[in-house]
Amino acid sequence: MMTAWRDYFVLGIQGLIFFYFITLNGLYLVLLLLSAAWCRRYKKKAALHPIDFDALESLKRLIPPVTLIVPAYNEERVIAQSVRSLLGIEYPRIQIAVINDGSTDNTLEELTRSH
Repeated sequence: MMTAWRDYFVLGIQGLIFFYFITLNGLYLVLLLLSAAWCRRYKKKAALHPIDFDALESLKRLIPPVTLIVPAYNEERVIAQSVRSLLGIEYPRIQIAVINDGSTDNTLEELTRSH
């Protein structure tokens, strides 16, 4: 009698897990189909209305400037590469300020030599 109750309980739990699995994967399938339809619609729209990059160039002055403040205390070995990496950022209005706060090594000399 007790084993029959356990068997029904286990079957019920298995049914709930199966229902959860089917529901979740069904939802994922619906989201996949919706996103595929949206991508197809976007691709058609982009082909009909290409981006005017000349207009975007004139808008660069509206982008707010960003200043990167780089603290450099005893960073002689890595300061040149760090600043070189920061200069590679593709942002139209960027400033880089390196703050050398009394380094005891040749951080400032290395920075002025490399840039």
